[in-house]
Order: sequence, then C-alpha cells, then structure tokens
Amino acid sequence: MHINFIIVALTSVIPLLLGTIWYHEKGMGKVWMQENGIDPKTPNSRSMPVILGFSLFLSFLLAVSLMPVTLHFMGLYSMLADEPTMKDPNSELSKTVNTLMTQHGGHFRTFKHGVLHGVLMTICMVFPTIAITAFFEKKSWKYIGVHVGYWAICLGLMGGIISAFA
Repeated sequence: MHINFIIVALTSVIPLLLGTIWYHEKGMGKVWMQENGIDPKTPNSRSMPVILGFSLFLSFLLAVSLMPVTLHFMGLYSMLADEPTMKDPNSELSKTVNTLMTQHGGHFRTFKHGVLHGVLMTICMVFPTIAITAFFEKKSWKYIGVHVGYWAICLGLMGGIISAFA
C-alpha cells in the first residue's frame, strides 16, 4: 500500500483557496455577511495568521479523514491491523493481502469517485452538523446553503484529488 502523503497535505490548502473565492463579496460573501450580521467595515479583532494557520491544520485533519473514505483498501488494512501474521511479509495472510492489492487495489481510484465520496460526506456529515447548529442559532436556510455548498465543493475537490493521486 502506497499513499502519497504530499498530495494529502496539499489538499489541505483547498478550503483556504476556495474560501477566498466563495466568501468574497463578489461570490457568496455578501449573503454570508448579511446572514451573520457582519459589517465588512468593522475590523477583525482576531489575528489573521493564527486563523489561517489553525484553519490549515484543521483542513489537514479533514484531508486525512477523507483518505479511508475515498481509498477503499484502507478498510482491509484496518480490519487486519491486529493480526500478528500481517506484519510478517512471508505469512499466508500477508501474501494474500498483497495479491488482493496487486489485482484490485487500483479500483475506484479516480477523481470522479473521490468527488462522489466528498459530496456524500458533505450530505451525511457536514449538512446535518451545520443545520442542527443553525437551527438552534436561529439561522436561515440561506445561511445553511452557503456553508453546505462551500463544503460540498471543498470536500468534493479534496476527495477527488486524494482518490486520483494519493
């Protein structure tokens, strides 16, 4: 099993880059600020380098969590991780896994397949999380749509790149 962790790390930049475009005032920024009651003329009192650095770290966690979702073979390895003979390259189990990976390890390793999983993660995990919070904060469906749309594109792109290149 070979995973390109450089690609996984590089996908961490996608939310920052897309966020710059998505939340710009010429994109969804006006709607987002209006729904949050943010005045664009009021300066941000928080440190932008800290916000960007922490956001990059959290985006890396997202990229790492997308790996087992988009790279199906990781389930096989996690299922067999505690098997003592798995660590022995000459064991029957290790040989069987290597044969399976040689024959089938590249299945579903396409950009399109990764996008599908990224969007499914958005629908099944991000949308409910944002919606539940938004309902209790008395936010609108427009607010939910702006954020869920952003994450669908982000996770779709991240999943696609991880699936195709990691």
